[in-house]
Amino acid sequence: MSWAYNPHAKSYDYDPERARRMLAGEGWEDVNGDGLIEKNGKPFRFTIMTNQGNTERIRTAEIIQQNLRAVGIDVSIRVMEWQAFLEQIDKRSFDAIILG
Repeated sequence: MSWAYNPHAKSYDYDPERARRMLAGEGWEDVNGDGLIEKNGKPFRFTIMTNQGNTERIRTAEIIQQNLRAVGIDVSIRVMEWQAFLEQIDKRSFDAIILG
């Protein structure tokens, strides 16, 4: 029950196979059989950064990591001390971030 909830937003079923097909349509395929998709020889991988001491954010990163692994994307999780985390945000030195 949040003011930000939109009951008219379109929902999508969890469908890793469809996601794989969509990614393949953009040139992302597992060409060497290692389970990771790549394009032009570069694997699809990135790091999600979040702060220590917040189990909800860490768990969210783990769920994202697991779901993306199912479609061949390699996600690393970097949990940082708060001040170091803020410095990375200020520098805009991250691939993806979980922050409230």
